[in-house]
Amino acid sequence: MSIMNMLPALSLALGLCSHASADVDWSLRIKFSDGAIAKGTFITNDAGTELESWKIRVRKGLEAHDFVSKSKDGVSTSDDFGEVTTISNPIAWPSGTVEALEFADFGSGEYSVFYLGDLLTGDPINIIEAIDCGKGSPCGVYKSGSIVDPPLPLPAVPEPVSFFLLGSGVVFFSLAMRRRAK
Repeated sequence: MSIMNMLPALSLALGLCSHASADVDWSLRIKFSDGAIAKGTFITNDAGTELESWKIRVRKGLEAHDFVSKSKDGVSTSDDFGEVTTISNPIAWPSGTVEALEFADFGSGEYSVFYLGDLLTGDPINIIEAIDCGKGSPCGVYKSGSIVDPPLPLPAVPEPVSFFLLGSGVVFFSLAMRRRAK
C-alpha cells in the first residue's frame, strides 16, 4: 500500500490526537449586601480543580480591592492568593458546598470566598454563599450573581491541523478522481 493511500487515515489520526485538554475561562459577577460588586475572570484547568490565573476586582461597597494573578503553574507566589479547593472546612462552609473559590491579598488583609454548589466543570455554577471582607470593614455577604463559562468566539483563522486535514482530503479526492479517469 502506498503512502498516498494511507495519507487520509494518517491525517485523521493526527488530527484526532492533536486535541489536548484545554483550560476553561470563567466570568464572575457577584453582588454583596454592602453594595460591593466582584467581577472579573479566572482560568482553571479543564478538571476545574486548579486556578491557572485570575483577575478579580471588587468595586463599590465599603472597600474596593483587586485580586490579580501572581502565580506560577497555578501556585500562588506572593501575598496575592487564589485557590480552588474541594477540601471541606466544616466550620466555615455553608451546607451544600462542594467546592470553594478563594481570592485574597494577605498583605492587605482583603479576601473573597465563593462557596459553590457545583464543581467548576458545569455551566452555570450554583453559588451557595459568598463573602467579601476588607481590612477595615465588615464582610459583605452574597446577594446575587453568577459564575459562567462564556462561549468563546469562533477562531478567525483555522488551526494548522485544519489546513492539513483539508489538504489531505483534497489530495485524496483528486487521486480518486484521477484513478477513476484511467
